[in-house]
Amino acid sequence: MTATPILWQPTPSEIKKSELSNFANWVKSHHGFDWRNKYRNLWLWSVEYPDLFWDSIWQWHGVIGRKGKRLLINRDKIPGAQFFPDSSLNFAENLLINADGQAALSSHHEDGTIETLTRKELKERVTALAGWMQSQGVVKGDRVAAYIPNIRQAVETMLAAASLGAIYSSCSPDFGFNGVFDRFSQIEPKLLVTVDGYFYAGKKISRVDVIHQLKEKLPSLVHILVHDYSGNASDLVSEPKISLYSDALKHSPIEEYTPVKFNDPLYILYSSGTTGAPKCIVHSVGGTLLQHIKEHRLHSNITKNASVFYLQPVDG
Repeated sequence: MTATPILWQPTPSEIKKSELSNFANWVKSHHGFDWRNKYRNLWLWSVEYPDLFWDSIWQWHGVIGRKGKRLLINRDKIPGAQFFPDSSLNFAENLLINADGQAALSSHHEDGTIETLTRKELKERVTALAGWMQSQGVVKGDRVAAYIPNIRQAVETMLAAASLGAIYSSCSPDFGFNGVFDRFSQIEPKLLVTVDGYFYAGKKISRVDVIHQLKEKLPSLVHILVHDYSGNASDLVSEPKISLYSDALKHSPIEEYTPVKFNDPLYILYSSGTTGAPKCIVHSVGGTLLQHIKEHRLHSNITKNASVFYLQPVDG
């Protein structure tokens, strides 16, 4: 049997300059573990000493937050094990550092339009949205639901909710009412962020009727924020408790981020619902942040000036 040829292999120079090597050398200098330039050795160390591994990720990256003394409790209990039980941090604060003029987010639309935000612009929009959410009574632990496609407003509202310690959950607008209601009715959202419609294969598809149904059937909703994505928002904003996204961006920004515990929830995603009602899947604030650091920096070698593309819907 002929072995499949290797498609690509990094050069010794590329390996030496990689984020993985950078991290492994940090571990060696701080913990005395020598990985001997072999990934398997580093992996074995990480699973034997998970507390030291994740603590090293925190310190090496420079996570903003109060770590606390305890790194891991109830290691052998599933469920029950907890990392950093004494820590506090804010997810959005860690993502919005270095608010400079470098491009942070590029949103490409079906009609060919491209929108780019700098880090400074992204932070300004997020903190203004968070200020508006706060004015609607959104506080730590509240759920913010988003019925929205994979556009920059999805990122902005997620970070705004996280800024306040709220929990974010989303569904793609190609879901009909039943699919969305089956999910959002379980989490009792205080705020719904939505688009008025979306585009598919060059066609405009309105979601005004679905939004009306959600407003009627979700009694927990205090307000609905509509992004005029397809030009139908005028059919909604004349109604009480519905505001335009563009108006929310004019709100005064929050002055500080709300600290939350490492194991507090950040996202609520969902199972497919093919074997019954969709099941909620909760991801923690700290766990998500550290996993992203590990995945993006160690495994994907993403550095400060890199451009990253993920083809992914925003629904769970």
